Amino acid sequence: MKNLGIDLRTMYLALPSNLLLFDGYEDSDIYRKYRNFIDDVINEIETHFSLPEYGILTLCEHPMKKRHQEGYERHLRINQRKTGDQKAGGMEYYYKEVLPLCTAGGCAITFDDGATPAGVFGELEWLYSNDRQIYLIHFLGDGSIEFHMTNPEEIKEKKLTIDETRKRLYNPIFPREKRELIPFVLPKGW
Repeated sequence: MKNLGIDLRTMYLALPSNLLLFDGYEDSDIYRKYRNFIDDVINEIETHFSLPEYGILTLCEHPMKKRHQEGYERHLRINQRKTGDQKAGGMEYYYKEVLPLCTAGGCAITFDDGATPAGVFGELEWLYSNDRQIYLIHFLGDGSIEFHMTNPEEIKEKKLTIDETRKRLYNPIFPREKRELIPFVLPKGW
């Protein structure tokens, strides 16, 4: 998108869903920690991938925006109604409505051991197969970030299945309808 001599690009931030911030938790300590962490990551992405001296401004699109939560839920209901499967998800929303707008590519946060959640891998794979660059975010112990360009072939060994991802995200002692997210482990220095 060009506007007044500025090339405005969008970079997608893919992350494990136990880092997503949902309404109703704003007054909790964990919400504030995650919000500060995500705000810092977004700021780093926008700064790193913008080149103001060349008129290039990069904005970060991410799944924590309320409209994306609503879009996901809408696609979830449609898929469950269509298939009759209560495990059907809403990821289709991102593939159809969000990722096509992310012309600058995508960055991903993985689990602390480098394992890539199924949904995050799928988003990266979609971006890459549509000629967008993808990066893994590496957190350094001093609170700084490095971006490593990658491709799906390089990271597929650490890709989790949907079931493996769910086991990492949700406390197994709760039934599915009352499942509780396992807190995301923030990187050292954050």
